[in-house]
Amino acid sequence: MATSAVRRTAGFPMSYASVASGQVRQSRLDASQNPTTGSNPLSYGQPLYPAQLFASSTTLGLHQDGLSDQSTPPVVPNYLSQTAFTDHLAQPKPSHEESYTPLPTEVAKLGKPMYLRNTVVDTADQSTHSARRPFQPLPTKWNENDKGQAVEVLADGLEVKFQGTTKNENEASTVRADHPVPVKCGIFYFEVTVFSRGKEGLIGVGFCEKTVDLTRLPGWEAKSWGYHGDDGKAFGRNGNGQGEPYGPSFASGDTIGCGINMADHTAFFTKNGVFLGTAFRDLKGTLYPAVGMQKDPEHIRANFGSDRFVYDIQNHIWGEKRKLYEEKICKASIASITPKVDEHSFIHSLVTSYLAHEGYVDTLRALTNEAEEDPSKSSQTALHFGNVEALKTDVDVSRRQSIRNAVLNGNIDEVIRLTDEYYPEVLKNNSKLHFRLRCRKLKEMIAASMATESVSSNGKSADKASSEYEMEVDGPHSNDWDNMDSDENRELNAAISYANQLKKEFNANDSPANNSAINEAFGLIAFPDPKNSPIFAQDGRKAIADDLNSAILVSQGRHSVAALGRLVQQTAVLVEEVSNYGGPTSLINVQRDFLSSRKNPY
Repeated sequence: MATSAVRRTAGFPMSYASVASGQVRQSRLDASQNPTTGSNPLSYGQPLYPAQLFASSTTLGLHQDGLSDQSTPPVVPNYLSQTAFTDHLAQPKPSHEESYTPLPTEVAKLGKPMYLRNTVVDTADQSTHSARRPFQPLPTKWNENDKGQAVEVLADGLEVKFQGTTKNENEASTVRADHPVPVKCGIFYFEVTVFSRGKEGLIGVGFCEKTVDLTRLPGWEAKSWGYHGDDGKAFGRNGNGQGEPYGPSFASGDTIGCGINMADHTAFFTKNGVFLGTAFRDLKGTLYPAVGMQKDPEHIRANFGSDRFVYDIQNHIWGEKRKLYEEKICKASIASITPKVDEHSFIHSLVTSYLAHEGYVDTLRALTNEAEEDPSKSSQTALHFGNVEALKTDVDVSRRQSIRNAVLNGNIDEVIRLTDEYYPEVLKNNSKLHFRLRCRKLKEMIAASMATESVSSNGKSADKASSEYEMEVDGPHSNDWDNMDSDENRELNAAISYANQLKKEFNANDSPANNSAINEAFGLIAFPDPKNSPIFAQDGRKAIADDLNSAILVSQGRHSVAALGRLVQQTAVLVEEVSNYGGPTSLINVQRDFLSSRKNPY
């Protein structure tokens, strides 16, 4: 009976039609055993795959300036995995011909950095987010079409060997990397291991601009810089090709590292994991990693981040960040922003207004009680955001907190009831938000039903379940799911019935987006622990709580984002904009450095 009822039910794709079958249980096992689940996709040698970063993985298209207008998954070195540069790659990229027109809020949120997620950004705010640039790829290998005639690029594009002769003994052959160093990445680092240096050791490791002659070692020409193995000198400091003492010479078996710091326009080198100090300052131009050779049988292999580095570049970057934090950020004055309010009071006022805006009543009361114990501070706090006591007794704050708590507890029926009681126009005027709430309830129902099934199964075999609930989708839309007669699946039947109700109420058959959202909720069944699955987290409780709170505030003629949130947004946009030109901001990641829950490295 149950099987025939299921066969007559339509409206869900086959992948979700096996809701209680052995196929689903097997897919749960597959999901739990997936080696990529919870792993870091940015480990050494691993690309950021299209599913994680890009909408497509088309062939790389480059302009003359090295910028790409297409979505190709790049290999990102591990030391850059926590940077704003990598976060920038994770944002959807329009082509170079597209304009950056403001997007509808719901669409624009999909591409916002994490520090802007769960906030409603006004159209004006979106239009100022002009910092997005076409994707500029990182150097990943040597360019076999951009080299001197006496060297050959071997194997996977990482090895270079001197295999010929030059026109005269004073000439050399240099090869450039496939892409220049993006100014936005902060610090770019690569290493060169010397397989063979020959008797004289005429190998130069460094970087240069695109126009530099490739018949000379790096540093011998203007707009090129290099560290040479025969004498340990740094060439390029004075622009006339004359070397100056810098470090030790290097030979076969040594690994030489080169770091290009776009934050302070300097460069440094390392030898076998030892930092040798700053080699060059006041760097300008578009810089390509480069290596040059002059004698046979010189032979090297580069590492652009696909393998572990000898030098601890990650710790080096943290040191640069710490220096920036201590010397610049901590010493910055807010006098020009709030000349009449001291820094402590200004921060207190921002936090107080945020708590009131978001409805965190208990925390707000505790904080304002503490402030009242110091009259000088509490009066300063009230200067911008009204009387502290008024915030404590604001009935609206308490109501919004009740709604927020109901969302965070997954009690969507209570959320809708309270919203309709206190703010009756909000859901009526926000059909998309209303639909999201209802879809959230569907996810909660499905997750709860799977938890119940897990507890009550008592060892029932997957084969029996598979034969009892085999499903097909081949008929018109129906509510016959209710005829399934298994007690242990009663809650799942209720979820299916609720999904059919949603389809009718929100015209899902005429709305591919709504239909897809409802169908995708049933993907929860494929996970052994639905509440810890990515589907359950997608458009999760906190995201909906934040957006519902913002909608309530907008309905009252108030700003959808607290002053603190707007300050974070503005800071993030400014940092990204300025970082497009290099400088100290290229080292800053607003989300990971200042808003993350992990321990602050500074």
